[in-house]
Amino acid sequence: MYYSAGLKPGIFLTANIIAVICTSILILAIIFDFIIYHKPGTGKSEKRSRVATGTMVLYFLLFLVLIKSHLGYLKITHDWILISLMFLGGILVIVGCIINISGRISLRHNWSDQIVIYHDHSHVKSGIYRYIRHPLYSSLIMMFTGGAFIYTDYLALISIFGIFIPMVFIRGRQEEKVLMTEFPGYRLYKSQTGMFLPILFKKKKQLNQ
Repeated sequence: MYYSAGLKPGIFLTANIIAVICTSILILAIIFDFIIYHKPGTGKSEKRSRVATGTMVLYFLLFLVLIKSHLGYLKITHDWILISLMFLGGILVIVGCIINISGRISLRHNWSDQIVIYHDHSHVKSGIYRYIRHPLYSSLIMMFTGGAFIYTDYLALISIFGIFIPMVFIRGRQEEKVLMTEFPGYRLYKSQTGMFLPILFKKKKQLNQ
């Protein structure tokens, strides 16, 4: 990372520490889910998807390579722009981490690496799931975007929209298809929530109908 004369390295160091801590927390949460909740072959219905934890880890490694290689590093000479990007990036990483952990707490034993319906599976609609159908994927999009802002890497940002978002969109649709078959009320829930972002002005639209 290169700095102009007026920008203190401590600003980048703070943003970098935030990214490392939040990423470490997320990795530990994923490991915890695998140890506690991952029980392959125990569901009443299972569907394998090419988009799973392993695929996302591969994308994470690609993201790291892009950041570390500096191939997409965008040199910004205006300190206020650089500081704004680092601040926004740090916020996105922190909020994304909070949403991810919150989503995992709400999901609990319903979590699985592949698309699995357990015998005691429940349709989770509490917590962050009241507003977003796929908060774990949404939070990862936020964290990756925040990382691209912190390290001012346009190739990393392009990879999010060109690779990662299509990946989780496909996985999300696969999950929804199974959940709509299993839970009759899922179709209504789907119409009332956003896939990755909350539906804005939902009440206002309902009042106008």
